[in-house]
Amino acid sequence: MHRTYVEKDTHFLSYPGSGRNWMTMMVGKYFQLYYRLKLKRVSKLLGPEGFPQLDDRVPQVWFSHDDRPYLETVERIQETSKRKYTKCKVVLIARDPRDSVISCYHKHRYNPKFVFGSMEKYTGSLSEYLRDEHHGIAGAVAWLNKWAEERDTPADFLLVRYEDMKKNALRELETVVAFIDLGLSSVPIATQAEAFARFDNVRALEESGLLNTGMQSGERRSLLTRKGKAGGYEDVLNDEDVVFASEAIEQLHPMYGYLP
Repeated sequence: MHRTYVEKDTHFLSYPGSGRNWMTMMVGKYFQLYYRLKLKRVSKLLGPEGFPQLDDRVPQVWFSHDDRPYLETVERIQETSKRKYTKCKVVLIARDPRDSVISCYHKHRYNPKFVFGSMEKYTGSLSEYLRDEHHGIAGAVAWLNKWAEERDTPADFLLVRYEDMKKNALRELETVVAFIDLGLSSVPIATQAEAFARFDNVRALEESGLLNTGMQSGERRSLLTRKGKAGGYEDVLNDEDVVFASEAIEQLHPMYGYLP
């Protein structure tokens, strides 16, 4: 159902594979603790946009992959305006496209329905995926560049980088909470929420089945928490692909800080 975006809504937007679920878990756990919400399933923390239905004190937040850029060509991405966010706040979660596209590939190959909805499993190689017209690194760069170009379109804008979350997730969560503006922030609650959403804890929850991510038993490649590593693309790509990917991000806006 189409929904009109309204003032004071906060939208967390990201290209797939950029740490959205990590941020969702931190923000969701913060809301649960802050408002003392009772949840029947831990998996509810993957969708805190539903929390206002439980308690109207909870601010309206949305987590999405904004216009599903992984389905579009570079030209289409460049043509898509962000005017619908004019009255909203936007938290843009960015990650080095060389890493995010690799993460996308593994999710698309082993667990596409949870991440991409109705999309079928990808059967090509990582090298082919990297160069794919719709799923490849050129589209990820184009989407990030579009947001750099239109970062003044929303009522307020905050850039959060996956790499900065890896360095100090608590600091990034506190920044996000202040940006949402709950009226009163809590360092102890933020500390608990950050600890809850740490890689090892979420992986344990996922492997135990408490997080409904569609993972097949024993198939670690389909986990949302696959590696949780920043800058790991050189460990996965061959030399030719590293050169191709690095040349692609030379087109990336310097706002993101991923250029050599």
